[in-house]
Amino acid sequence: MTQPTVLIVDDLESVRSALAELLEATEEFSVVQAADGLEAIERVEEINPALVLMDVKMPVMDGVEATREIVRRHPGVLVIAHTAYQDSSLVRDMISAGAKGYILKGSRGKQIVDTLKAALEGEAVISPQVARPLLDDLEALYRREQQRAEKLASLVEQLQEAATTDHLTGLFNHRFFHEHLGAELGNARQNGQPLSLAVLDVDDFKLVNDQFGHAQGDILLQHMAAHLRQRIGSDDAAFRLGGDEFAIVMPQTDGDAAAAIIGGLCQSIASLGVPHLPPQTVSGGLASYPDNALDKEGLIQAADCAMYESKETGKNRVSLFTERRNSENAPGRRPHRDDLATAAAALTAVLRAKHEPTFLHCQRVSACASAIAGQLGLDPDESRVVRLSGLLHDLGKIGVSAETLNNAGPLDNHGWKEMREHPAIGHAALLSVMPPAVAECVAMHHEQPDGGGYPRGLKGREIPLVAGVVRVADAFDAMVCDRPFQRARTPEEALAVLQQGQGTLFDAAAVDAITDLVRTGALSVLYEVEV
Repeated sequence: MTQPTVLIVDDLESVRSALAELLEATEEFSVVQAADGLEAIERVEEINPALVLMDVKMPVMDGVEATREIVRRHPGVLVIAHTAYQDSSLVRDMISAGAKGYILKGSRGKQIVDTLKAALEGEAVISPQVARPLLDDLEALYRREQQRAEKLASLVEQLQEAATTDHLTGLFNHRFFHEHLGAELGNARQNGQPLSLAVLDVDDFKLVNDQFGHAQGDILLQHMAAHLRQRIGSDDAAFRLGGDEFAIVMPQTDGDAAAAIIGGLCQSIASLGVPHLPPQTVSGGLASYPDNALDKEGLIQAADCAMYESKETGKNRVSLFTERRNSENAPGRRPHRDDLATAAAALTAVLRAKHEPTFLHCQRVSACASAIAGQLGLDPDESRVVRLSGLLHDLGKIGVSAETLNNAGPLDNHGWKEMREHPAIGHAALLSVMPPAVAECVAMHHEQPDGGGYPRGLKGREIPLVAGVVRVADAFDAMVCDRPFQRARTPEEALAVLQQGQGTLFDAAAVDAITDLVRTGALSVLYEVEV
């Protein structure tokens, strides 16, 4: 019967000799020796041993790197770690690199022999001396991960609240207004119940700002918002739509009942005392489902038309929409501020507080990705997705530890695990505050056409072009800007990397687009370099 060959790897000749003598005395093993990890790789190529007894701490190349390379080249070769260091992190690193067992130097000869035999029989072995510390370390790691998950859930909740709440008044904002009104309309249809919408606008608010200053104008809005919260029923919801305009959604309320409620509210606002300001009034408009409109946009339009009727007929009153006040005769709706921009600003402010370099990177990626989108001729909706996704693509790094974000060298396994989670974390944080296309693009900005990306392992056409554009912009910016662990490359050097991975690591069309942008100098202002 052929004896299995054991390769003993250790930088100390005395240790190698003692182990060789021990194994050869059993007459069950053939023994070969190597003095470091690099020599071990060479010997494995020459003799293809059945098992490698690997020291961990060695010059030239340590046992972790050597194990990883041996297992990669020869998956059938078994590696057992053999070290004097009772360090659970070393155990984790060696097992992660592919080792099937781990024993401490100084173990009894019989234990070493039994461990090698067990490994050859297909068992993964860790000696009792290191099992307990490893379990303790795993338990501590579990506790840290549990605490991190709880902290992340709290951060996501805070982000979602910040993105759905108006920062000045504390009322729900314009974006959440549309979501809430749509949901309540769905309930009203399903249950056959009425629903009313009121739109309120402060009368002559510009004069307040001009005469008393914007700070006093803000105080007025805050007092009115507090009054709305106090007066509306528990089933109703109040919103700041933007500027000096508010809305109240009243489920299970018809037009007549809503008129009585909002009429009383306007009277109470007129008598509301705000320090250093004269009495202020509001004009209101009301519309109801199903009497005035059957869908969300129609209901908003009707309430707005009725509000303008109140403005035109003396202010400080409430008007209920009627067919004679139709959209042809009423002034057009005033545009509201883009609440997506407000939400994005709130989210990026959180990211900036967490890690300034990542925030600045996201700013540049958004601009670069927008330029690529323009070069590709994407439509306005796709271009908006690209711009917002570029700005928010690394939002998930709020869940990555500061130690990992500020690491100046190659990441260890724990660091990579943290970093690979950030697309999913960003996706979860954005789902309820951004369009689905933006959340999905953020989730997929590390996917690769060849299927080797993360977190979903998508490939080819499964990855939308917008995500491919953000990925290319992200990679280009990371290469041409200085980082703690890497010097900045020239734009041409960065293009060479992108072109080498074109169609496999990076979207082919996006690479062609950024190549044209760089070579025509379109990105020179953004990166302040000659290209």
